Amino acid sequence: MLIKTISNFGDAFIGFAVAGVLPLILYYAVKSKICSIQHILKRYGKFKFFRFNTLLYRQSKSTNFATIIILISTVLASTASTLTLADENQSKLYYSFFINFENDTFGFSVGFCMNQLYLPFLHTFPCIIATMVGVLYYEFSVFLHLFEEILQTKSMPLNGNNMKSEMKIYPLLYEVAHKLQNATSSICFILLCCQLAVMYCFLAVLIRTKTEDFTVHLICEGSLVLTLVPESTIGIVFCSSRITSQYQKMQITLSLLRDKLSLQNNYELETLHVIKFMIEKKFPVMSGLLWGNLHQSLY
Repeated sequence: MLIKTISNFGDAFIGFAVAGVLPLILYYAVKSKICSIQHILKRYGKFKFFRFNTLLYRQSKSTNFATIIILISTVLASTASTLTLADENQSKLYYSFFINFENDTFGFSVGFCMNQLYLPFLHTFPCIIATMVGVLYYEFSVFLHLFEEILQTKSMPLNGNNMKSEMKIYPLLYEVAHKLQNATSSICFILLCCQLAVMYCFLAVLIRTKTEDFTVHLICEGSLVLTLVPESTIGIVFCSSRITSQYQKMQITLSLLRDKLSLQNNYELETLHVIKFMIEKKFPVMSGLLWGNLHQSLY
């Protein structure tokens, strides 16, 4: 049976092997960056002067809701898939290490446990990591948006006194941007590889499976793949692109402030230098190592 399965899906077996290992690599990649992520969260705590408590509360509710939906979807799909294993001999062998147990109860128990471990490991865990990275990106884009709004409220004449707080905020934002890029670039790279490998495996099996051979298990797992994989990938790209768009708006606002200050009769040269310094000090673009910029597909 195993030899027959390999011959049927031989070109996809490398994809299955890679897809099975990548979530484990992703786990250790996240574990290696825990200290950096905790440092970023502490830096986020220093932005309390933005007064974004209500916004953060709403975002926390949305994040919790998304996580709960991911967990419930996986549990329902794995449960429905497990309950049909007894009627699907081929799928039953997949989850019993291709051993045909004489005791149906024991064989079903082995398949049940493996199925409950397999789907969360391959689908739920990467999506939860994608949610974490997306929240980090989105919150930072909110900070940039609020900082840009503060800059827009600046009235003339500009001087060192009414630009004092902005002079302290911008270096913090610049530092966090670099730390965020360093902490998440390798995680995003492995995560995108993992999701592409999962999608490749599912499409390979889908193409090679005849219509009459479709099983409930394949439909359940396929629904998870088609729902979670695109959404997690698009979510990260969207949140990353939001950082870029908010940064561009902030640069435009700073440029307008510089122009207004240069037209001011008695302006402080130091204030003009500070604004020019903010414009010239570029933020890094969020990337996934070899994948390049995560926002490219949206422009």
